[in-house]
Amino acid sequence: MFVVALSMALAANHEIDPAGAQSALTVGDGQYQLESTVIGWNRTGVTGLMGRQKSLALGITTLRIGVDDDFEYQVAFNGVVIDDERAGQSEQSNGINDTIVAAKWNLWGQSGSPTAFAIRGALGLPTSDLPTAGDDVDIMLNATWHRRYRSGQQLEVRLDLGNQDNNGRFEETGGLAVNWFEPTSFGGWTFDLNNQGLLFGTDYQPTVSFGAEIELDRSTVIDLGVQQLFDQENDDDTFGAWIGFTRRF
Repeated sequence: MFVVALSMALAANHEIDPAGAQSALTVGDGQYQLESTVIGWNRTGVTGLMGRQKSLALGITTLRIGVDDDFEYQVAFNGVVIDDERAGQSEQSNGINDTIVAAKWNLWGQSGSPTAFAIRGALGLPTSDLPTAGDDVDIMLNATWHRRYRSGQQLEVRLDLGNQDNNGRFEETGGLAVNWFEPTSFGGWTFDLNNQGLLFGTDYQPTVSFGAEIELDRSTVIDLGVQQLFDQENDDDTFGAWIGFTRRF
């Protein structure tokens, strides 16, 4: 399974918003925000075969456009390089992945509120030219709640439903993601636990990630981290790492 953590982000009033595009906050009326994972790398074992699959994602980029204080549009795209190395063969494919267009509505609570809730609907457009890509337009839905504390710590819980993009193949999935953010002098660090799987099945795959955010100025953040996906059905555990940035303009 191809898993790359999306870049983290700044919240409405230049506060750090570790959940980024899928958070409970919007960027604000007339604001633009660019979130990009410059490089995302994953390595997965191949079940039953001597070999491994390495995936490199380049420029996983989301543009967030605020059209109201509690509503925003999003456009996301990225490039992918996949190396599949097995005994006696080595295959490589590369191309552009599907494009995601989305809209997010903050129902209550913005950056100054201790709690916030938002829903985000998205369409996956079949723009991928990867060999495994499908031709379907699929629907994704996220509901996100967060709680902030006076110390600046933040707990974020997200529910994912619908057809999720799995490297150009859309699958009916459901999942629950929990993020903990701890502010520090350089920005902060985050801990994520994400459990995704088939909506009508038991093949759920927990992912644990740990990352750090470095605040360069009030409009720019660099984020980096590592993650581990555990495949419950196979031995295809995936280890990954990423580095990205967020810029408000």
